[in-house]
Amino acid sequence: MIGEQSALLPHNLDVLRERFALDVRVGQEVLALD
Repeated sequence: MIGEQSALLPHNLDVLRERFALDVRVGQEVLALD
């Protein structure tokens, strides 16, 4: 769970991957969500 909105402003994408186990993809177009 992300407690504070400021936690979503990391220094780089690796922080999101490591801290929140998110699959971060840049330069991609989302066509659908499942």
